[in-house]
Parts: sequence; structure tokens; C-alpha cells
Amino acid sequence: MHYQKLFENSTSLRCALERFLQDLVGECLGDESKKVCLLTKTLNEIGEQDAEIQAALSANLHQFESLIRQQFLIAWPDCEALSEDEATKRARFFIMSVYGIRTYAATQCDSSHLNALADRLLEVSV
Repeated sequence: MHYQKLFENSTSLRCALERFLQDLVGECLGDESKKVCLLTKTLNEIGEQDAEIQAALSANLHQFESLIRQQFLIAWPDCEALSEDEATKRARFFIMSVYGIRTYAATQCDSSHLNALADRLLEVSV
């Protein structure tokens, strides 16, 4: 997973999350932006109709949440490790916000707005 390497190669949680969010905004603004959030579109349109697709999408989302949660459980140089409960809550909020940014970008693909949302998410996450 691309994002796992991003965290492995970072020296601080803030730096890792900032690069993650820069990648996210870049994807949203790029030519491939319509394909960026296939997971969200599929969850909204097809997931409820097909149990196998729903299971695969849920597994993908749980894997992503687990990766982010693990980062909040680590004592990074720029922040202390969170409790299991707080790490879970913060990871879920972060994931929800990521998908919110992607959804927002589908209708309001303005770089200044997307960067402001990413900056705010980073601010409340670390």
C-alpha cells in the first residue's frame, strides 16, 4: 500500500499526514479525479446491492482505518501515543474527513478550497 510506505519513511506524524493530504488534494485536482474515489462511488451506488462487493469495500476501508489508527498509537517525535479508544476515534474522524474532501472535490474542485480543508484536517488531527 502506497500510504504505508509514506508513514514508514516519515520522521513525524505531522509530516506523514501532511504528505498524505497533499497527495489526496493532488489526486482530486488531477485529470484522474473522477476515478479517485471509486470506493466512495461504489459504496454509495453498488455496495448495498451486492454483498460480495460490500464485503470487499468494507475490508478495504477497515484496512485503511487500521493503518491510520496504528499511526496514532505510535509515540512520534512530534506527538505522544494515544489510547486505543482515542486512536480509533481519531482515525475514524480522519477517514471520514478524507472521504468528505473527495466528495466535496467532485463538485467544488477548487485548489484553494481543497487545500484549506486539508490544512484544517491536519490541524485537528495532530
